Amino acid sequence: MHVAFGRELQFNSEDPEVIAADIDAQILLNYELRDSNYLALERLKQDGKVSLNKISTAMESHAIASGSRRAFEKRLQAVDPQLHRHYLFSYANPVISRYSVPS
Repeated sequence: MHVAFGRELQFNSEDPEVIAADIDAQILLNYELRDSNYLALERLKQDGKVSLNKISTAMESHAIASGSRRAFEKRLQAVDPQLHRHYLFSYANPVISRYSVPS
C-alpha cells in the first residue's frame, strides 16, 4: 500500500471544474505506478484496444518483474472475459494519464 499527501489546496477560483482539475493533477502526481498498471496497458496494446502512439517513450523504460507478470495473468484469468476490457483499462488508465503526450 502506498499513501501520499499532496500539497495544501489553494483555491483561486470557485469554479468546480478548476478545483477538480487541481485535485486530479495532485492524484496523478502522487499515484505510484505498479507493474500491474504497465502490464494492463501492454495487454490492451497486444489486443489492439489501445494505441500507444500518444504515450511517451518514458513508459517503455519500466522493467516488469517476471513474478508480477505471472501474478497479473493469474488474476486476469480469474476475471469474467466479458469484463477484461474494463478490468484492463482500470489498471492501465493511470499509466495513460501519466505519460500521455499533449495533443
